[in-house]
Amino acid sequence: MEYAKVIGGSLNLRTEADIKSRRITSIPNGTTIAILEKGLVWAKVVYNAYTGYVMVKFLQIEGESEDEIITISISKSSANELYEALKLSLKSEE
Repeated sequence: MEYAKVIGGSLNLRTEADIKSRRITSIPNGTTIAILEKGLVWAKVVYNAYTGYVMVKFLQIEGESEDEIITISISKSSANELYEALKLSLKSEE
């Protein structure tokens, strides 16, 4: 199983991999959580007795450098999904 630390402040744990889905709870900054599945934008995680989804950009995966650059190849539909998720994420930060 892979583990990650929450970075950049508290992190919302959601019922679905969607920024509009219901928030289950908030995970405090610095907390280590278990990753069940990891995609490009969302990860399915376990925190205490809760299972839900968090945005990957707020996780520091164990064994990965914070400044590590990764090159990937993805399908057009996945790229569009990533783009839409990032637009929503940036909009919510305004």
